[in-house]
Amino acid sequence: MYEPSVGFYNSVIQAQVRRLEWHGTLTDTDGVAHSFTADNIAADSGRLTRACASATEIALGTVYASQLALGLYVDDIGVDRAKIYGGTITLACTVSAGLISGEVPLGVFTITEALQNGEVCSISAYDAMINFDKPYLGVSGLATPYNWAQNFCTRCGVTLGMDEADFSAFPNGGTDLTLIWNDDIETYRDALSHLAAAIGSVATINRDGELVFLPMESSASVATVKTNDRFDSDIAHTVFTPLTIYLTNAETGEMKSATAGSGNAYLDLGANALLQTDGKLRNAAGQVTDIRTVQTMLNDIIGHAQSFSSVPISAEIPCDPCLDLFDCVTLTGGQAAAGGTVVKITEIETKFGGSTTIGCAGANTAEASTAAERAASQAGGTKDLIMWQSNDSNSEQIIISFAPRTWGDLEPFIWGEIGVNTWGALESGAMEQVLAETTLVVTKDWAKGLLNFTVNYTLDVDAVITYRVLIDNAEEWALEEEQKAGKIVKTISTPVDLWSNTETTPHTFTVTMKGEEVES
Repeated sequence: MYEPSVGFYNSVIQAQVRRLEWHGTLTDTDGVAHSFTADNIAADSGRLTRACASATEIALGTVYASQLALGLYVDDIGVDRAKIYGGTITLACTVSAGLISGEVPLGVFTITEALQNGEVCSISAYDAMINFDKPYLGVSGLATPYNWAQNFCTRCGVTLGMDEADFSAFPNGGTDLTLIWNDDIETYRDALSHLAAAIGSVATINRDGELVFLPMESSASVATVKTNDRFDSDIAHTVFTPLTIYLTNAETGEMKSATAGSGNAYLDLGANALLQTDGKLRNAAGQVTDIRTVQTMLNDIIGHAQSFSSVPISAEIPCDPCLDLFDCVTLTGGQAAAGGTVVKITEIETKFGGSTTIGCAGANTAEASTAAERAASQAGGTKDLIMWQSNDSNSEQIIISFAPRTWGDLEPFIWGEIGVNTWGALESGAMEQVLAETTLVVTKDWAKGLLNFTVNYTLDVDAVITYRVLIDNAEEWALEEEQKAGKIVKTISTPVDLWSNTETTPHTFTVTMKGEEVES
């Protein structure tokens, strides 16, 4: 909750008589700032909506943008109509009761639509979360959640509103996590969603326009909303408490789970790109001190999240610009339970000159049956693979060869011993198969090279074939293509990039292949 000063909420926001004045600044595309007041806002046109959950379900890793709808008399504030679209609005509200007043910032928003109707310009604007909608150009790598967040923010022009110490309070917040790119990551916003889920949180933009992460765990109530302070309210009899968390292995379709405490609902991380491989803990000198398994990291997330206990509600209350997402409030009287109903806010809609609607999303409570249904449907989807033609000789073969070389000013001969040719065979009716696996040691800090491999096999039916190259169990390269039934011979060459390996531990190269029959 935002408080301009100590005691401001109790003495001003909860006062019986108070005054709210909406105002802000529209900065046009030339960078010129134009101030506006409540007199420049069309009646009943201002609305700010913020959320961190869908209407029906709370989930980890949500990355919702806040939306501002506003009708402005733009000619009165001296802005050129042609320079509004793409500009920004900085919004605030001054609240006063008696001699006490304070300014409550509401956020910074980019104008994505401006429609003129008579004297009023109807504006739609979103916060900086939309900056992360850029195509994801990152690669697989290893970094702490703080460094991943910094990287995403730098590439998308958004300020990170947390420091490294803030992340240490999150589950897995101090762990080096490997991001394995997959088809679910098309934009930086997708990558940000995976990161938020991996540390047991949701991501949002704060009032200063900065990226922050909100943890899914218990917190103290910041306000009490009595029955005579609610214009309307619906309170469910169901209490949402996470019990089990699920994670899918992107390669095998295998599902892992972790359960803590007691509850009635589940959290589904899908094939989270940052939880596919074990994490690493390092000391101040950067040395690895511990390996954290995927199971351990899941246990950490559910251990924090299972303290999140809330009740689905929708309540209309007097306008309250101070409330924030994931604030915990207590509803008393009326439909509320004896002693009060405690809820976590997952949605806030504020009408300028009107009321505020707060909501807490619900979630399914059939945890066990839902999990079983998910597992059954997933199993059916992952085993519908083609049958490979069996072979008993090297006429059906896989040839793997590495052609190491250096770039830049690196010295030659930086590669250790490596097997040049590796032979293998495809098996009948298999899923994803390891065609070849070999290791090498890089004797310098960094090196690049080419990995070449040839596959020679026969298909009984038309199929979608996926080839993957993994380095140290992290996906380095992948290719998906459709092949017709018959004899297939394919040669592929892809660059590989090895980072510093001061411990001279051998790097493991793995080439895999799988196929799915094309449906007729």
